[in-house]
Amino acid sequence: MYDISILPVNKEKYISFTVYHKKTNIRFRFIDTFRFMGSSLDSLVSTLKPENFGILRKQFPNLDDETFKLLTKKGVFFYDYLDKIERLDETKLPNKEKFYNKLNDEHISDSNYAHAKLVWEKFNMKTLWDYSNLYMKTDILLLAVVFETFRDTCFKTYGLDPGHYYTIPGFTWDAMLKYTGCHL
Repeated sequence: MYDISILPVNKEKYISFTVYHKKTNIRFRFIDTFRFMGSSLDSLVSTLKPENFGILRKQFPNLDDETFKLLTKKGVFFYDYLDKIERLDETKLPNKEKFYNKLNDEHISDSNYAHAKLVWEKFNMKTLWDYSNLYMKTDILLLAVVFETFRDTCFKTYGLDPGHYYTIPGFTWDAMLKYTGCHL
């Protein structure tokens, strides 16, 4: 019923994987956007203009502008604190120290913690489940906003869609050939 093909870098990293649903003749290709935009989501989101957030706005159409603006910034999450599923039932935001990230060996800033507290308040969070769900939803939507903005820019500039490529080198090669008119 499904065919899955993988384009690996090694046993642990993948450039892409494609799922083909035979019955409907539909292919879903998942690509690693980091292979196109080698910056953190936080820094990429910070470059966007308010009009770029249409995808996000469609998911939260009833929010006032002030509350919506809270979602246009990369959220913060307590990755290392979440060491067991029961933590998600907790009814208050963990203190700032619990947001320490072992992977990056860093604490969150006071301003990022204040932002997390404001999100908790404004979105009337009852449990860490609520916070986690909003965090994941907005994280995915912000990545979609960034990549769609990138796609639009590339298409307007080169007439090519990076969504049809696996990595930026393949895209830039075709852009160079098209832009220079070079025939190989």
